[in-house]
Amino acid sequence: MFPVKVAGIIAEYNPFHNGHHYQIQELRRLTGADYVVVAMSGDFVQRGEPAIFDKYTRTRMALCGGADLVVELPVLFATSSAEDFSSCGVALLEKLGVDLLCFGSESGNLNKLQNAAEILVEEPEAWKMLFKEHLKKGETYPTARSLATTEYTKDPELAALLSSPNNILAIEYLKALKKRNSLVTPVTIQRQGAGYHDVQLEQDEPRRSAPESSTSGSASHRIPISKARQNDATPADTHFFASASAIRSLIQNNDFDSDAITEKLRSQIPAAALSALISEGALDAPVFPDDLTTLLNFRLLSLTQEQKGFSTFSDLSPELASRLTKQVLQFRSYTERIDQRLHLHPYQPGAAASAPWHYQ
Repeated sequence: MFPVKVAGIIAEYNPFHNGHHYQIQELRRLTGADYVVVAMSGDFVQRGEPAIFDKYTRTRMALCGGADLVVELPVLFATSSAEDFSSCGVALLEKLGVDLLCFGSESGNLNKLQNAAEILVEEPEAWKMLFKEHLKKGETYPTARSLATTEYTKDPELAALLSSPNNILAIEYLKALKKRNSLVTPVTIQRQGAGYHDVQLEQDEPRRSAPESSTSGSASHRIPISKARQNDATPADTHFFASASAIRSLIQNNDFDSDAITEKLRSQIPAAALSALISEGALDAPVFPDDLTTLLNFRLLSLTQEQKGFSTFSDLSPELASRLTKQVLQFRSYTERIDQRLHLHPYQPGAAASAPWHYQ
């Protein structure tokens, strides 16, 4: 009797779509995973934005799309830096006993990603000096890190990994595994379809890529996938994977015409997941960041009157706290407030790598 193999994914599913379905199916097909456990952000996601649909609707979509279990990432970590987001997700899945951690990457080259992660965890003295020099020259944190890595390794390809959102997040997952001396095996699947911020819904037929794993088990060590799952149609065969950003844009720009939106979403979201979305009635009441503008401005003013310093909040620097205090009487949209935060914190999840399997 074969032992049970459990794979883990860290994701936002904002919302769940064909790219996520593809990842789950490829993970099962190519690793023989019996179960897939997802650590998913709740009602707030990257950059501190509200998810377009509530966590229960998105959970149901994920379960209909192939996941076996969905657990919630605490909001403190779901909205935190890429490093904290990844560390929490890895710790949560490791405690649940997963054998594999699967994530997407633009590179698809696990060895290169692991090399980059090792440098960033160990921070050799020579690398650290180069990094500090670039910071003194006024470079942003990500740019300084990339330049230091290029000069330290003499490998432009390795440093280039640090400029792509999904690669960056993949490296953070690998860093978290290394810091924990984890026995969980990392597996990366090369990302297909639109870029993270792309808003187009259609493109030429994508190519398919096999995942890379840090262990190369033979077929005899793989657990057979159930016949039902083997017969599932893989979205990559027929669809271009639009990003979650594109899907959110589609929903936002259709004047809440749920029938028109549903028709357009049929080619972007697996049928079972779309049915779950429709049955929940969530398409009639999507949530967008600027819907919370008034609430956010009211809360900032309330905190000022209560004389509570903004710097006491997690992940909020003294510089940003000072700026918020000076500009609190200026009415700004939720999105503008987030952009203000990222201007001073370019390594927040939404700026560097926000999300989890990034067919986001």
